[in-house]
Amino acid sequence: MSTLFYDPTKKSVVFLGHHATEEYWDAHWNEIGIKEVVTSVHDFSYVKKFTDAYLEKSDKILEGGCGRGQYVYALRRWGYDPVGVDYAEQTIAEVKKWYPDLPLVVGDVRSLPFEDNAFKGYWSFGVIEHFFYGYTPIVNEMARVIQDGGYLFVTFPYMSPLRKMKARLKKYEYRHFSEEPDDFYQFALPKQQVIDDLCAKGFVLEKAYPFDAVKGLKDEVAFLRGPLQLLYGSKHIIAKVCRKGLELVLRFCCGHIVLLVFRLEKKKEA
Repeated sequence: MSTLFYDPTKKSVVFLGHHATEEYWDAHWNEIGIKEVVTSVHDFSYVKKFTDAYLEKSDKILEGGCGRGQYVYALRRWGYDPVGVDYAEQTIAEVKKWYPDLPLVVGDVRSLPFEDNAFKGYWSFGVIEHFFYGYTPIVNEMARVIQDGGYLFVTFPYMSPLRKMKARLKKYEYRHFSEEPDDFYQFALPKQQVIDDLCAKGFVLEKAYPFDAVKGLKDEVAFLRGPLQLLYGSKHIIAKVCRKGLELVLRFCCGHIVLLVFRLEKKKEA
């Protein structure tokens, strides 16, 4: 369980627990069987819904920070032309043992090993929040490798209305972090700041979609944590229906994650 603080200068919740290095991700991703994870994305995923809405089949898509490559595997199954990149070298090597033809490469999202304008789409699942000193180098590379008229899909934990209310009421301990703590894991970022930073690079916001409301509620409201954790982890059909209902009702106020969809209108100089 992470320890949470609110940094008023960054307007973000700071999660401390595990330092998100490549060694951490290698160890974290090796805890679950590779085959089970790589094939885990179903055809009803929001990823398919949003990719189908904005991109054409056979479009070339990059997933930056692909981990074990489950979304690359799924995107290829759905008819796209994906490539995944991640700096967790051991993880990529282990996945390639099982899926040697899966297009995964070792690289850093802050300095991508691809040419300019190489991709029509770019998916980023929970990456930008792990960089304490900011995501500007990642955004610069996103703008460089996406074609004008292409699309960026980026998800991250965000300052939901629930988190903003807790911050105003000082339900988090306030602390200013000028340097990266040894156990820094991630931020819950202010949504509008991310939008502004991407728009400054020539992106135009198409859609904002908050989700994962049950997690967003259970992690932030202590007295609900126990029962909601049981609901969150259950595979029973009734639990799934309850989660779906809560998601529909609560995602705008309690969503843990937000998906932002951008179109790159025209690149702007760094």
